[in-house]
Amino acid sequence: SKYLDSRLEKEDSFLLYRYMDTTYVDELDKLYLKSNGWMNDIYEGLPKTDVSIEAIKEILPRIKQWMYLKCFTESYDNNLMWAHYANHSRGICVEYDITKLKQNNNKTLELFPVVYKKERMLGIELNELADCLNNIIEEDWVSDTRGVFIQKDFIWKYEKEWRIILNEKLACEYKLEKVKDMYIIKYPCISAIYLGVDIRKEDSEKILKLYGKNVPIYQMGIDNETYNLYASLVNECILKEGNYG
Repeated sequence: SKYLDSRLEKEDSFLLYRYMDTTYVDELDKLYLKSNGWMNDIYEGLPKTDVSIEAIKEILPRIKQWMYLKCFTESYDNNLMWAHYANHSRGICVEYDITKLKQNNNKTLELFPVVYKKERMLGIELNELADCLNNIIEEDWVSDTRGVFIQKDFIWKYEKEWRIILNEKLACEYKLEKVKDMYIIKYPCISAIYLGVDIRKEDSEKILKLYGKNVPIYQMGIDNETYNLYASLVNECILKEGNYG
């Protein structure tokens, strides 16, 4: 996005974070983009419309693969994010320095900040959209409807979300690999990893073994007086041996 490009021009580093469980710790430099039908917001991808609720329920299954998304946030110490997206603090939070993508001439791949509003924006004819996505009719405007996925209800504002948003056409242009209805993006810009307060010992040991020589790894902890979380570096000695930085 133009907004992202302007920030990358001005800032030495631009950090975004992804909370997750420990299922895919072997490949943290890969992002799996799922379709909008997998998202947890019931209004996801639903534009302003005058179509009846009954009609919407019929249309929604036909637009479940309208766009493919991957979500990030702006901080590593958000207690709600740890609870909702990192397996109740048993998972991890991965830090990505987006400026590294630009330095290595990698595309930032359609990364946008989410806008939070009280009301839905961008009216789209849902029946026509569903027909386009199911190859019943063809309209050029369908390729330029990502704005629907950049807007969310104000109640989600605590997430401070950024999103990669791709449709099938863009994914093909970028020549992305597709596996089980997910597009894969290589994202070689990990700059730190944060371990959840309640992460299992075997998971933390595996992450240290895989990434301890290459990036700082922090253990999240609970503050004694406030509701804040703090991070403590756990692999300083390993980093020095590997001459990190």
